[in-house]
Amino acid sequence: MTQIFQPNLPVKRDNHILVHTNRMGMTTLQVLHRLFLPDKTINAASQVTTRLVADGYLARHDLWHKAKYYTLGKKCVRLLGVPRNKTLPRGEQVLPTDLGALAFCCLQDTVRRRLLPHEILAQYPWFPKQYLCHPFCFVTDGGVKRLAIIKVEMSDFPGQVLRKHMIQLRAFREFPGFADLIDNHQFMIVTVTTTPERRDALITEFDGDPWYPPFAVYDYPELCNLL
Repeated sequence: MTQIFQPNLPVKRDNHILVHTNRMGMTTLQVLHRLFLPDKTINAASQVTTRLVADGYLARHDLWHKAKYYTLGKKCVRLLGVPRNKTLPRGEQVLPTDLGALAFCCLQDTVRRRLLPHEILAQYPWFPKQYLCHPFCFVTDGGVKRLAIIKVEMSDFPGQVLRKHMIQLRAFREFPGFADLIDNHQFMIVTVTTTPERRDALITEFDGDPWYPPFAVYDYPELCNLL
């Protein structure tokens, strides 16, 4: 895990928050409260983010209504040596994907880590570089550990979602390493959607296709605010 050592960071927790934000690309007060200050109030978590923003370690951006999200701040980018665009607001297409990945990895009973590009390449040296920008994590279910891509689907009909996913699977299969993962049931698709009703409809659609890989569907209603 990337470590940040800086005398101005008053507590070790701050270091963990910045490492988390770098890994996920963005974070929210809800996530920071759950992961790093579960025994404190939400106001206490807000005070921590306010201080980190004021010190230049985090940057605050509008999410919806009064809600905010956070990326690395300019000072933290210099310390980590990551691209400056890590401090910028997420684009309209990237924001739902990053938020859905954040919710899946950090707001369920099992906390998971979004994989950084170098971690993916260390595990799969053949991994096609054009897909490293997509959110991936490991999911263990029934003793089986699988590489999972996280997809966010907010408004398309279930049949459209299925067709999109199958097109991407065919593209993945052009790479022998990916084909092996898929054929050996070591790859899965995690879909994050908006409502329980859409979740259930997607599950029914995926279950009906014998060629669809192992999957999980998770509803995160807060995504409706981005529609």
